Amino acid sequence: MKGIIYTKDIYREIVPKIIQDEASWSSFLNFSAVHYQMGFENASLLYAQRPDAKMVETYSGWREKGRYVRRGSKGIAIIDSSHYRPYVDHVFDISDTNGRGGRRYGGWIKIMKRRYFPCSMQSQATYRAM
Repeated sequence: MKGIIYTKDIYREIVPKIIQDEASWSSFLNFSAVHYQMGFENASLLYAQRPDAKMVETYSGWREKGRYVRRGSKGIAIIDSSHYRPYVDHVFDISDTNGRGGRRYGGWIKIMKRRYFPCSMQSQATYRAM
């Protein structure tokens, strides 16, 4: 329960800062475009705690992608409401991970400046051939 209260406090603090003027709203929208898979609440929480985040995933999500979270990395608190009761979950930025693929992010290709899309090894070879 403490975690939910903590994240709600962060949310209440960041939203007025996001909507205070056009520049901060524009900055948040650019950030949200990169993290399009998150709703407004979680994007706000992510923006408040780690505005430089490029690509985030849960600990188990990074493990599935063949990457591991470095020891001592601090998780970014978000609210997971996909279950019966919402709870606080933590995600980690790709800069907090190591693993196969080095700077190419394993099976991810960097497209259009800041967006990352999953792809198969065959489509990677096709993309490189273009």
